[in-house]
Amino acid sequence: MDSLVLKAREFAREAHKAQPRKYTGEPHFVHLEEVANLVANAGLSDAAVAAAWLHDVVEDQDVTVATITATFGMEIATMVLALTDEPPGRASTVPAATPSTWPAYR
Repeated sequence: MDSLVLKAREFAREAHKAQPRKYTGEPHFVHLEEVANLVANAGLSDAAVAAAWLHDVVEDQDVTVATITATFGMEIATMVLALTDEPPGRASTVPAATPSTWPAYR
């Protein structure tokens, strides 16, 4: 596993460590692992797999897009923002995520 993917996996594990899934009660990490595996098995880039691990941290935890940008870079932050509903009142430091601004995933 790429070091970027491992870094994102551990960041997500720590961020979601106390969060159960809404409907199943299982650890939220199980969902993140399922999504990351789907992305990896689809042959997408390591950056896309990292974003899959991180896709809920901004929405569900006290993690900002600015933190994702500083920790993982603009490419991954842009993907995460495209995949999440950013909580109200949090200003994003990433440009609006639209298909024209998404990085190449392969």
